[in-house]
Amino acid sequence: MSDTIAKVIYGTLLLALIIHTPKVSILITLDANRSHQFHAAIKGFRKSILLAALFTMLAVLPIQEFNGIIKPGKKLFVLLVMPWVSTCCLMFVTNSLLLLKITERTLVLSSWHCFAKALMVYCILFGFATEQIMHWYSIYHLHDCNHSIEEKYPPV
Repeated sequence: MSDTIAKVIYGTLLLALIIHTPKVSILITLDANRSHQFHAAIKGFRKSILLAALFTMLAVLPIQEFNGIIKPGKKLFVLLVMPWVSTCCLMFVTNSLLLLKITERTLVLSSWHCFAKALMVYCILFGFATEQIMHWYSIYHLHDCNHSIEEKYPPV
């Protein structure tokens, strides 16, 4: 049971970080005596976490609840995992393009590298999400071959 909770927490945090779009405003003045200002705010993170938790619980449900009790059909399995996967991919593309545009617009300033690092971290997060998607995909194919879905971990 605690393994299931860990999977839900991991999937929720990963998707919430990918969903949440940073609200960034850049004020550039034409006066050379004034400095450039950046303002970043994180708003609506609670909504992102709730949405991510809902999608993660739906995605974990076929693996945990139906294992050995009910064999869900292919369509049900895909329908339960699809909101997590589609939201993750769509928001990654949207937010990466946003970060690329911000990095492009700030290339003349001395602080452009922080946005480039943010984009790199964002791509790493998407790598973890891709690993999670591939994990669910392999479980789907094991289920499709009528194998019992059982995740075993070596003793610690």
